This record gives sequence, structure tokens and C-alpha cells, in this order.
Amino acid sequence: MNWQAAFVTVLLAHVRLSVQQENCSTECYENLGCFTNCPPFNLFTLPESPDKINTHFRLYTRDTPGLFDFELISAENPGTLFEARRETIYLVHGYLSTWLDQWVHDFRETFLQLDDYNIIVVDWEGGAGIGSAPFSSANVQVVGAEMAHLARVLNEQRGLQYSDVYAIGYSMGGQVVGHFGKRLDGQVGRITSLDPAAGLFNSDSPEVRVDSSDAAFVEVIHTNVFSPLVPVGMNRDAGHVDFWPNSGNLQPGCGVLNGDSCSHERAHIYYLASLRGLCVYQGQPCETFEDMLEATCPACNGDNCQVLGFDAVNQPGRGRYYVEVTSDYPHCV
Repeated sequence: MNWQAAFVTVLLAHVRLSVQQENCSTECYENLGCFTNCPPFNLFTLPESPDKINTHFRLYTRDTPGLFDFELISAENPGTLFEARRETIYLVHGYLSTWLDQWVHDFRETFLQLDDYNIIVVDWEGGAGIGSAPFSSANVQVVGAEMAHLARVLNEQRGLQYSDVYAIGYSMGGQVVGHFGKRLDGQVGRITSLDPAAGLFNSDSPEVRVDSSDAAFVEVIHTNVFSPLVPVGMNRDAGHVDFWPNSGNLQPGCGVLNGDSCSHERAHIYYLASLRGLCVYQGQPCETFEDMLEATCPACNGDNCQVLGFDAVNQPGRGRYYVEVTSDYPHCV
């Protein structure tokens, strides 16, 4: 089963279960807090247990550059490599994916070339696989809470400052990082949500999905919202800055048959090209959603300028931005 079919299977299963739910309930876990399928989570199942999800945290620094040179850390055993003098970056994979996804380690290697970070790769494969359908959408809450618990331990025992934490997630991982920020009451320094998953997360309630209240700076990159077959990206603005390359439509160079997966992946491709200094993706500020959809947004002017990627936090602009892209890598104009 390919990921598009699996995504539809999960969505239908969620809908079927939600119709069956007459009474909502709550489940609590030590150090993680409580989880519910009461409103606004009434379309969700209760998440699976932390033991079933079996989240792992792999820490990399410049002292551990190889793929398998990581230190396995946890809230119970935070290890020896973590140092609070470094900024900390969480990298979170999505649905039907693993910690070995290529984009994760492209990001890890590139960040460590730029500076000596604490890179924490989050492995929640146990809660993101097809075997966890239809619980995966609910499982993001537990994984976010586990990330927050680890951060609290690092804060208490190693001096981590929440403002020095940057969480990056792709697809359903883009919703995990939102729940991570919520569990720390928005004290996280920065969140980047790369084409965050839609489905049950297309909610008006910021409690359910990634939101600007989750961190001091939240940016969202939308690349597969209106693709013709299986548009899996969230269909609304959610951050301090929302970037809409090609209006969130089929991305240039992506064919119709593989356009949904190709467009979805462009979110991390664009960010990485920016991080590597290969592109400057200039944002065009859009006053209305319709302007963005019609690609009629004007060029920026001074204090409303913004660029997609790592430098976005240093730019003055906030709000909704159309981004023009091309079919050829690295896709900038």
C-alpha cells in the first residue's frame, strides 16, 4: 500500500470511529499529562500508549557526525553529550516514515556544518506506521508531550533554555511539533512546520493543530494543499508567517500522477535549499487568501519583507506570503 492510499485509509477509519463514539473519555500518563477525545478532539480516537508508540530520541553533535554515531537519550537517562551552550534542534518525521528518512539526515548534516547544535532526531515510527491506523493522528499529542518532558528534564538537569529550542517537523511531524510547543506553554523559541498534515487537523481550534501560540516564532510552509489527487497539507494559515509556494497547488515540475507526494516533499526540499544557501525564496505579502490563491500579491516593501527558510525569523514581515518557484532544482526564481 502506498502512502497516499494509506493516508486515505487512516482518514476513513478516523471518521468511522468518530461516528461510533457516543461518550468521550480521557487517558493520563505520568510525566506526560492527559489526552482526550472530548471536544475539540471529538473526531480523534484516544492516542495509543507511550509504550506502544515507543518513541526514541537520538542526539547528534559535531562530536557524533556519523549516521549511527548518535547517543540514545531519554528523560530517564539524558546521556552525556548534551550541552546547554549549544542551541537545540528537534527533527520530527511524519506518517509512514522513520528516523532514517533522507530529509532528516540532510537537515542534520547541514545544520552541523553551520554550527555545533544539539540535534535530537525524534523516532516515533511505532506510532506512525500503518499498524497504528487509525491512531496516528492522535499519537502526535503523546509524542509532542514526550518531547516536552525530555526538554523539561534537560532544562532542570542540564540548563537548557526553552528559548534556545527549535523544532522542525514534516507532514504529520509538522503537527507533532505544534503539540510539543503547546505542552511547554509556547515557551519554545521556534517551530517550523513543513506542509503539516491535514485531515482531522483542518480544525478551527488551535488546540488541535499547529498554531502561532505554540512558540515565539512559528512558520508554516504549505506545498500540497490543492494538488489534484491526494492533497494532504493543512488548508489554512497557522503561523506567524505562512509561506504558500505556487499557492499550495501542484508544485512546478511535479507530474499529475505523482504530484501529491512530489509537492508534499517540496516543503523540506525548499527549506534545505535555503539552508544550504542555494536559494533565496522571496515572499510576496498577501492581504487576502484569495490574493494568494490567484498569485496577485505584490512585491514586498521594507518592513513587510520575508524569505522562506532558516532566515525567516530574522525578517520583519509577518503574515501570509505567496512564493514563486520554478520546476528546476533548486526551484528559486
